[in-house]
Amino acid sequence: MKLFKSTSRSILVFAVLLLGLAALITTPSYALKAFKVSNHNVANAAGKGNQIWFEAEDYTKRSPDTDEHWTLDKMDKAYGKTVIGPTGKFGGMIRYEFDISACGASAKGGEWYMWGRLVNPGNQSEFMLVKGSGDDKIPAEAPADRGPFNNAQRVFEFNIGAAPDTFGWGPVSHKEGHTKTLQDGKNVMVFLRRQGGTGNKTDVIMWTDDIGYEPTDKDYENAANGGVAVDPKAKLATTWSKIKSTN
Repeated sequence: MKLFKSTSRSILVFAVLLLGLAALITTPSYALKAFKVSNHNVANAAGKGNQIWFEAEDYTKRSPDTDEHWTLDKMDKAYGKTVIGPTGKFGGMIRYEFDISACGASAKGGEWYMWGRLVNPGNQSEFMLVKGSGDDKIPAEAPADRGPFNNAQRVFEFNIGAAPDTFGWGPVSHKEGHTKTLQDGKNVMVFLRRQGGTGNKTDVIMWTDDIGYEPTDKDYENAANGGVAVDPKAKLATTWSKIKSTN
């Protein structure tokens, strides 16, 4: 009888381990803390009509992870009640890793367009680079000054919204760094400081492969939750706790 119980317990432990490993393999793992997806196809083009949205504070990494270059500012009219704001000091880098395949099977690499929901009445611009797009080369560390980047990598070079907390979406023109070549699946983008001002407050970032689509607050609110980041250590810890509870 003891041998039977011991064997049964071993089989149960093995089964729980298999379930835990299966969850790690089959659950999509996205680097963003949270994001949304939608499928508006204004241009009515085949294989187009995909959007991925994420709030600026849900970055993958802030380097350094202090308020020296970029701050997390509270704003009641922002989604999540938080925005990213520059301090005026050069240096620092904010990194986002996102996967366009979360939009659906039609979301493929190619020309995509980046929009922002922000308060930027003073034309405060930044640099934005995307791994694998044109001449973009993401540095290992942010330069202490404006670095070697150019206006083709500039974003948010427009006036929109009104201080202190009236937001707007832009740009309609897709000019300069707002048009990039994304890769199938996972992509990496970074913001780097370009100017020394503090007037740019970024709330939401949206990428679309539809050149004619213009985002709205309502569209963001109605977009489907795309997922949250999966922490493998947390999932394994949960699995191990289930195993211990069987003994």
